[in-house]
Amino acid sequence: MRALSTVLAFAGKEMRQVLRQPKLMAVLILGPFLILGLFAAGFQATPPPLRTLVVLPEGSELESSMPQIAEQIGSEIELVGTLGDTGEARQRLLDGEVDLVVEAPADAATTVRNDEQATVVVYHNRLDPFDRAYITVAAQSAVDELNRMVLARVAATAQDRAGEYEEAIPTARQAMGTMATALREGDEAGAREAQSQAVDSLTLAEQQLGLTADFFLGVDETAGSSAATLGERVGSSRGEVESIDSSDPAAADRAERMEGELAELEAAIAEFRSVSPQVLVQPFVADTELASGIDVPLTAYYSPGVVAVLLQHVVLTFAALSVVNERSTGSTELFRVGPVRLGEFLAGKFLGYAVLGSVVAAALIAVVVFAFGTPMAGSWLWAAAVLALTMAASLGLGFVIAAAANTDAQAVQFSMMALLFTIFFSGMVVSLSRLADGVRQIAYLSPATAGTTALQDVMFLGNEPNALALAVLGAYVVVSFGIAYMWLRRRQVA
Repeated sequence: MRALSTVLAFAGKEMRQVLRQPKLMAVLILGPFLILGLFAAGFQATPPPLRTLVVLPEGSELESSMPQIAEQIGSEIELVGTLGDTGEARQRLLDGEVDLVVEAPADAATTVRNDEQATVVVYHNRLDPFDRAYITVAAQSAVDELNRMVLARVAATAQDRAGEYEEAIPTARQAMGTMATALREGDEAGAREAQSQAVDSLTLAEQQLGLTADFFLGVDETAGSSAATLGERVGSSRGEVESIDSSDPAAADRAERMEGELAELEAAIAEFRSVSPQVLVQPFVADTELASGIDVPLTAYYSPGVVAVLLQHVVLTFAALSVVNERSTGSTELFRVGPVRLGEFLAGKFLGYAVLGSVVAAALIAVVVFAFGTPMAGSWLWAAAVLALTMAASLGLGFVIAAAANTDAQAVQFSMMALLFTIFFSGMVVSLSRLADGVRQIAYLSPATAGTTALQDVMFLGNEPNALALAVLGAYVVVSFGIAYMWLRRRQVA
């Protein structure tokens, strides 16, 4: 009974002491709301477009295509103009007038004909690694679009050339039908004349056929062809027609079979010409979808982390400063004479700050859900349990800091170091999956790391919190209070 009275007395004392400091309360409780609101208001989910200046050689064919390239790329790049002088363009970049300078190759056609890739040089003036990665992706998107435009023109040329021999294939097909009929009627002269006409037509088609069409058409799976390209198929068909011996009893059947194969080849050419050049050069497009079907806005994604980090910082700072203040004023010596056990002392402070921390946690979670629109797909009870464990672990860490610090200034410095560690290793700056093994485990030295992971499971996925995260928080509470108790006990004895 006496122990309970002592614990409650310490709890009431800590609550009254905090309430007597309204400015500190305003900073530590209202401050997190202001930080969260400022983050939500100022964060840009989509980076602003990169103002881009393009340097083109005089008379370049790309100048007329630049608006189309910029339009296809979308919001990543904003084309502000073209220049012919690289030096002037780079000076405008250094002056901050543009974000990117793209220098097109001087003679791309000659470079490609020499079996070399033409290089598009992109200049920028950003030091931030994330900005540099974004610029790299945007530049590659622009080059990919340029490649697609060039290939589309090549494909269109191939389709036009296909029209040149499109009439030769039907002529050869009809001639093979005429040859089969003549052979069945015993007209060998007519059969040889039709065979000669088919060979001439296929030879003409083979001569007109360019390598470009071969490259784009390739295998015609719909016609059940082999892996031969169009040019090989025309040449093979011509050889088959030439090899037919009109005196062979099976010549008519062979002629009919060749008529069918030429009909398939004719259909393949027609299909090739009907496909858009844009589809030929870009037959696949990507569409990403979340398997869970839950789409969390980028600003909302950070809300659980912000709640966990701010809750940790508030209760940790209160707990550390309170214990150090008791020691610096000599109150702990009076408590020992009381006598007040160290366990009762810590339990009372824990209870007092747990009540205050619960108010802060409830206010934070209510603001992010109801004011900022962060989804709460799971149970509120699970969310409360995660926050309670995070708060308890944070208080334990605060008591450890209090045991290590000799003055209020040291306690504040240690608390800020804990906050700095938490910001970088709780998943707010980079995902935990991007951390190397070993470093990822060290990140869980911050209670907010496990708290953030568990809150995301509850709020976004609607699942029960990750069992490992709960186990880490539970172990953190036990270990931190054990370390704090032994350390403070040792300081009392000393």
